[in-house]
Amino acid sequence: MSRFSILNENKMAARICNREDNHYYKHQMIKAILQMYSDEIYKAMLNGERVQITGVGTLIPEVKVH
Repeated sequence: MSRFSILNENKMAARICNREDNHYYKHQMIKAILQMYSDEIYKAMLNGERVQITGVGTLIPEVKVH
């Protein structure tokens, strides 16, 4: 049985916060932004909409709902 770790807003915020190119954004701010994106994705998926995420790994990911 393989072990895996769940990636959540807190872990993603820590990764972004620790990047060399992040000089301005604090952990809590990044976490709040990611929480807003994940809420929008969750709501869209509950409504049966197709979700496309681009710009992953940047501080400004883009979420498109179709």
